[in-house]
Amino acid sequence: MKANWKIGGIVSVLIAGAANAQQLVCTASDVPCFERELRNACLVVGSTVDSCLEWLRVLEQSPLSKQPNVRISAAETNLVLNELTDGRGSKTQYLDRAEEILDELIIVDPTNIKALFAVAGMRETKEERVGLLRRVVAVDPTFVLGLRALAAEVSSGGAKADLQESAEILEQAYIASPSRPGRWQLAADAIMQYENAQSAIDAHRLTARASADYGLDTLLAVVSKPETVGPAKVDAALEELCSDTGLVIFGASHCLDNIQRVVDVASAHENTSVGSTYAQSATMAMRKAAVSHRLSSVDPEWRARFEQTIDGFLKSPMASAGMFVAYADVTSDHEKRLRAMETAADRFPSNGDIVARLGLAYLDEGRKDDGVRALGRAKELLPAAQHVMIDQALKQASMR
Repeated sequence: MKANWKIGGIVSVLIAGAANAQQLVCTASDVPCFERELRNACLVVGSTVDSCLEWLRVLEQSPLSKQPNVRISAAETNLVLNELTDGRGSKTQYLDRAEEILDELIIVDPTNIKALFAVAGMRETKEERVGLLRRVVAVDPTFVLGLRALAAEVSSGGAKADLQESAEILEQAYIASPSRPGRWQLAADAIMQYENAQSAIDAHRLTARASADYGLDTLLAVVSKPETVGPAKVDAALEELCSDTGLVIFGASHCLDNIQRVVDVASAHENTSVGSTYAQSATMAMRKAAVSHRLSSVDPEWRARFEQTIDGFLKSPMASAGMFVAYADVTSDHEKRLRAMETAADRFPSNGDIVARLGLAYLDEGRKDDGVRALGRAKELLPAAQHVMIDQALKQASMR
């Protein structure tokens, strides 16, 4: 079975983004031009198999057809055509031709990262894929997508030693991404993979490093003095502490402790707009954190505490529509969830999102007629762009 990162990953690496090409307008070294023309001919709305074939013809008949970047673009185009012609008899010819071009490029230049990465995804066995990906990252140890792919392949067997190596590769990707988007997710993935490998020392070491790199002390300083720094900064800090990556990198205790700190400030200003803002921040942080499995190791009763806290906000002047939604998401009790949405719909009858959620809750509980009525009312309240999800739910309900 071929690697599941293959076509999408290959094309995303080989293509980085407007009339269909009729002649080669790119110079041999202008990689962005090749990327743009391929997108225009094969991938944008309005492009067709014929326009993609025309682009391939232009590449193959150009005087520059033997240049590496032109060859890479030809391989990319064949891979795209392989997908566009799914189910047709000609499909395999495009895949075979792409592989042939890429193999030729590697023979000419064994360090061609694009070709090596693409061919790795086309190989049938794990051993071949791993071998080619090792060559990729040997050429460029900072190629994050290659490191990610290698980590996934290495760990696929699940052996402890393989999980350990996979974690080390992910850590290498994190180190290679000092300012790139996704850096913190790489750190979190590496930490979790060390945990999977039962390497607590390495997980703790990387947690400490990533926390320092991220600026944990700065976040904690903000939340420690909420009334001094103001609601906006507190909200941003809580969001980071309680995000999926934050819970892994910083640990759940920082999230839970600082939610409570903000709850205390909100309660002390219950009858003010500032109190409402802090209550909203704490509630959204609870909602965000509730999806993680990491809270129970710190506080086995966290869910009951969250429910009680949000319920207290809902009974105060600080109540908002978002708090009802958060309560419904946090509680694991179906009856409580439904009651919360019914109360929210009564208090905010013109809020289409609330009414739609109530309709979905009714359908989940088997109350088809109530669900259909609520979803119909939500369609009257919401713009047409938001009707797709409702229409899908109504269609499914009609089939029950």
